[in-house]
Amino acid sequence: MLGCVSLFWQWDLAAADVLFGAGILLSFAVWALGAPGFDLSWPQPLLLLALLITAVVTTIENGQTRFFEITVYLAVVALALAAALRHDPRRIRTIEAAMALAGIVTAVTVGLGASASHVNVPFLRVFAYDYLRGEGLFKDPNVAGAFVACTYPLAAARSLRFGRSRLLWLGFATTVFAAGVVLSYSRWALLVLALGVVGTMVVLAIARDWKPFAALGVMCVVAGIVGHQTLPSYRYQPVQSYDETGRLLAWILSVELLLERPLGIGAGAFEGIAVERSGQLAGNDTGGTPENRAVPSEPPTSPATAATSRNLVSNGAFDGATNWPLPAFAATIADPTSATGHALRKVTTDIYQDPGISIPVEPGLVYSFGAAVKTDGTPALLIIHWRDANDVTISQANSEPVTSTSWTDTGLSDQLAPPEARAVVVLLSNLEPGTQYFTALRVVAGPVVPAWASDLQHVERTGQTAQTAAGLSDARCHSTASCSTHNTFLRVLVETGVPGFLTMCA
Repeated sequence: MLGCVSLFWQWDLAAADVLFGAGILLSFAVWALGAPGFDLSWPQPLLLLALLITAVVTTIENGQTRFFEITVYLAVVALALAAALRHDPRRIRTIEAAMALAGIVTAVTVGLGASASHVNVPFLRVFAYDYLRGEGLFKDPNVAGAFVACTYPLAAARSLRFGRSRLLWLGFATTVFAAGVVLSYSRWALLVLALGVVGTMVVLAIARDWKPFAALGVMCVVAGIVGHQTLPSYRYQPVQSYDETGRLLAWILSVELLLERPLGIGAGAFEGIAVERSGQLAGNDTGGTPENRAVPSEPPTSPATAATSRNLVSNGAFDGATNWPLPAFAATIADPTSATGHALRKVTTDIYQDPGISIPVEPGLVYSFGAAVKTDGTPALLIIHWRDANDVTISQANSEPVTSTSWTDTGLSDQLAPPEARAVVVLLSNLEPGTQYFTALRVVAGPVVPAWASDLQHVERTGQTAQTAAGLSDARCHSTASCSTHNTFLRVLVETGVPGFLTMCA
C-alpha cells in the first residue's frame, strides 16, 4: 500500500502523503527490530542498476532530487519486502489483506467525496475532487479509481476463502470496489476493474466453481442496467475533449523523449521539458500561435499597488470579445437582465469546456474571485489554478456550483497566493454539457469580492493587458505539463527510460 501511495505524490499535500511519511518511520522501526533488510537475488540487481542510471541522468539533466529520493525509497522498500517474503512466504497473506483493506478504505472515501455536494456536509469535501467526482485519500480521482480497481482481484480472492459465507463477502467486495471506481468517474479505472472481474470469472470457470461465477455474472448485468440509467454517460465517452489537448499530447511528447533519450531524462525533469515543448505540439492553450496570444507587458501586481487595485480582469462585463479570444462554443451576447447588460454564453457538449484567463499575481498576497452565473440547470462554477514560473499548476480551488436559471453570484474569497505562484488562471467552467452564462467577473487583491459596479469594468488593448487568454478546454488537464502529474507511470517511464521499463517488466 505504501509503495502505491508514494507513486502518486502530487504537488500539494494529500492524505496519502501523510501515510507515506508515517510509512517511512514505520519502515525504519521494523528494520531496527531485526527484520531482513535486503534481497539481492535475481532480478533485484536490475533495480539497483536502474537507480544508478537514473541518478546519473538526473544529475546531468538537472532533474529534481525530490522525485529521485522517492524512487530510491521505493526501491529500498521493494528489496526489504522481497527479503521478508523470501524469509517467510506466509507473509504474502498479510500483504494481500493489507492491500484489500487499503482498497476498501479508498473506495469508501471516494464515495464520501462524490456525495459531499449532495449531502451538504463540509467535512466530506476533503475527499471530493469537484462537484461530481470523489478522490478519496488521493489528489486525483483517476489515481484513486485505478488503485481501487487494481486491488479488487485481491479482495475477491480473499472473499472466496470464507467458506459458506463466501458469496456474501464476494458480493460485498464487488459492490464496494465497483462503487469506488464508478464514483471516481475514471474511464481507465473502469476498464481495469472490468478486466479484474473478467479475470476472476475466468479463474472460477477453470476451477468449475459455478456459484460465485453466476453471482458475479448477475451483479455485472444489474450494475450495467442501473449504471446506464443513473450515471452521466458522457463521463465515459472513450475520448473527451480535453484528451486531445492534454493527455494525447503528453503521450506524443513522451514517445518523442523516449526515442531521443533512451536512458531517461532524469527524475522530475518531465514538467520543465513539457512546458518548453507543449507550444511546439499545440501552438498554445487557445490553439493558435504564440504570436497571437496577448503578451503581458505589465509586471505582476506588487504589494504597493495590490492594496489599491480594483478589478484585475480586463472586460469582466464581456462587453464584446476584447481581451477574450474565445473558442467556438463561447460568444459574448447582450443580456439586459444581467448586472452588466452583457454576458458570455457557453453552449457546451462536454464537461470542462472552459474559457479562461491568466493573471499575474504576487506570492503571499490574498486575492478574491467572483462572477454572476446562470445556466439551463447544468452546474457551472469558477475554477482557479495557481501557476508557478514554469506555468505548472501548484494548487487549485473552485467555487460552489450554480444550477440556477437566474443570475446568481458565486466566487472564492480570501484566497492566499502560494509562495511559488506567479499567475492565477481563472476558468469559467461547467460540470455537465449544456448552456451556461457568465458575467461580472471580478478578481481583486483583498479578502472580499466587491459587488459589481461600473468602475470595475475596463478594457485594455491586447498588447498592453496583464491578462493572458487561457481558453483551456479542461480545467484539470490543460497541458502536457500539468497532465504529467496525473500520469505518474507515464512520467516514471520517460524519466527512467529503457532501464526503468525493463526493470518494471522484470
